[in-house]
Amino acid sequence: MGLFFYSMEQSNHFPKSEHLCGEKNLTRLFTQGKAFIAYPLRVVYLFEDRKDADEIAKIVVITSKKRHKKAVDRNRLKRLMREAYRLNKHDFCVALHETNKQALVAFHYVADEKMPFTEVEKKMKQALKKLTDLINNSRNPETGN
Repeated sequence: MGLFFYSMEQSNHFPKSEHLCGEKNLTRLFTQGKAFIAYPLRVVYLFEDRKDADEIAKIVVITSKKRHKKAVDRNRLKRLMREAYRLNKHDFCVALHETNKQALVAFHYVADEKMPFTEVEKKMKQALKKLTDLINNSRNPETGN
């Protein structure tokens, strides 16, 4: 049902099970994970062999109180990042499913200025494409990382 589920439904949901929470997982992500920048997003990721059939990708979105003083601004930026992820996660989740991996991912908004949704979505697509390529390269090591 796994691949069939992703290809047929193209689920655009973002259920609670895909939210990354818990100090243990977050600490593991930030100590063992790797990172890259898709400005204004800094992406920290950690790929692991899948233990639970339901857990494919768990993400967290972060904005800095130092850069964005008002809670309303931080909440809006996080909402934009979650929505951009929700709309564009399909290929990323399919790649994870095909390689039997799970991912812990943090999307950290690092820009000082607030960007419109179109820009955030464009950068989220770039970040997800890069993550998908990293997954596929780990499956085919002769192509390089």
